[in-house]
Amino acid sequence: YSPCSSLSAVNFQQLPSVFVKVGDQSVTLWCDQDNNQNYYMFWYRHPADSGKMELVAYSVGKDAAAIEAPFSKTKYTLTRPEVLRTSLVLHIESVHCATGAYEAYFGGGTKLTVLDPDTEVRPPTVKILEPSNKECKDKKGKKKKTLVCVASDFYPDHVSVSWTRNGKNITDYVQVSTDAAAKKDGDHYKITSRLIVPIKDWVEPNINFTCTVSFFDGTINIKENKTFTSTFIYQTNILNCSLYYIKITQNAKISYTVLILKSCLYAALVCLLVWKLQVGPETSMLVLIVELLMLRDFFF
Repeated sequence: YSPCSSLSAVNFQQLPSVFVKVGDQSVTLWCDQDNNQNYYMFWYRHPADSGKMELVAYSVGKDAAAIEAPFSKTKYTLTRPEVLRTSLVLHIESVHCATGAYEAYFGGGTKLTVLDPDTEVRPPTVKILEPSNKECKDKKGKKKKTLVCVASDFYPDHVSVSWTRNGKNITDYVQVSTDAAAKKDGDHYKITSRLIVPIKDWVEPNINFTCTVSFFDGTINIKENKTFTSTFIYQTNILNCSLYYIKITQNAKISYTVLILKSCLYAALVCLLVWKLQVGPETSMLVLIVELLMLRDFFF
């Protein structure tokens, strides 16, 4: 469910996640905003399997609330005891909160999950996969290595993934690529995040790259951390890359040099045949052409 919006920039407070169990009859979601001039507040439903935002309920001021058709008043109850807060009681569904009369500003939303009674709430198992020794460059030719953080075997899918470098958050979207959402893996979920590490960081020892997976268990956020530390030994990977490209370069130079020498020798022999044709008229043009073709086949 989506949060609040208003006529000007607004700060919102809203529960990021709510769990209910099968058999629960209702759940209460709340949304606070910090501008008492924003009289209009709205709640929207945003189903996971649909891109549509559906207006569920709205309030035009304190103690004034309405449920929008086709949503039933027996399933939704909206209260607004004060200008800055609305509370939406669901019996039982899922929503977003917004505020404003014109342009709407939305908060982060509250994710409502009905738990499977046969599946236990479980935090993720987190690990970091090291890059291949053969990985040297990206598609643009920049030298780099890629770390992959895998969080698996968790339920439900209320997780977020972040990276730090020596304790400082990495927010560069070019460096970090995380799955848009956790994917179902049997009865549980799995999510991966990739961190591109520039070579200058990779070859510098004692740099800590930490993957943090935050999991909400219905009560608190549980954080699982895994750290990869660059050490001198991993410079051998870069050395292998360097040796690989050096070998390719050297082979190319040798091939190019041999080709130039063969071309020069071929040109010299052609000049010799032409000279023979000029000084020895008994050498026919046909014989000269045949000899040139034989030389070409021999050299190339």
